Amino acid sequence: MADDHGVEYEEAVEALRSAPHLEQATSGPSGQRRYRACGLTSGGRRLEVIVARDQGGWMRIITAFEPRGQKQRRRHRRR
Repeated sequence: MADDHGVEYEEAVEALRSAPHLEQATSGPSGQRRYRACGLTSGGRRLEVIVARDQGGWMRIITAFEPRGQKQRRRHRRR
């Protein structure tokens, strides 16, 4: 995965698994619902992970990144 945000796929999965819950994020371009999870990797790295659910209930990771803005950091503090 190692996208523009410098996050490996395995890190995104770890953060997603450690997240206490998902909250609805903005819809994707095709209208699909997207969800946000704030979690930690096993190395202690804080990540925000954006996922989409398909019709079968499977989750697909869209992107993951470290929270940088004030609004993003506040979301992580609440978790």
